[in-house]
Amino acid sequence: MLGLLNSEKRGRPDITHLTLLEILSTPLNKEGRLRLYVHTVNDYVITVDERTKLPRNYDRFVGLIERVFLDGKVPPEGKPLLSMEKMGITQLLESIQPTKTVAFSSVGDPATIQEVCRNLAKESRPTVVVGGFAHGHFSRRTLDSADTVVSIYHKPLDAWVVASRIVYEYEVESSK
Repeated sequence: MLGLLNSEKRGRPDITHLTLLEILSTPLNKEGRLRLYVHTVNDYVITVDERTKLPRNYDRFVGLIERVFLDGKVPPEGKPLLSMEKMGITQLLESIQPTKTVAFSSVGDPATIQEVCRNLAKESRPTVVVGGFAHGHFSRRTLDSADTVVSIYHKPLDAWVVASRIVYEYEVESSK
């Protein structure tokens, strides 16, 4: 891994697994008010249907993601729960057409999660970008694609912590 480009952003599917488990279990997702995408370091996008129930077992999760990379979707017949296509972050955001895109990073402008989510709740198509890598920061391309880059804590936080706090606060703010 160390010899690969962006090695600090590779080799940690456990981060993605925990983050997806957290997000898919929220009321926001269960109510169909969330669209979820995983953008990989090699510019693949996995679309995660809200009906998806991921395996809790990490090894089974890895097998499922391998199947997505092999077949392009899971299940192979019918409406996919997971599907993948080659797409950069800029293309993904263009296809989503967000009214506001906020990236969360420890090097962003300081803000409280409450104020960020209060502003997101006013948007018709808000999009949030959370990094799912062990070390490092977003690429320049990703940062340039966001309208705002914010930091909700003065030190880096785990992706699943950031994601769960965003979803919770957004649920609170959008219900007002």
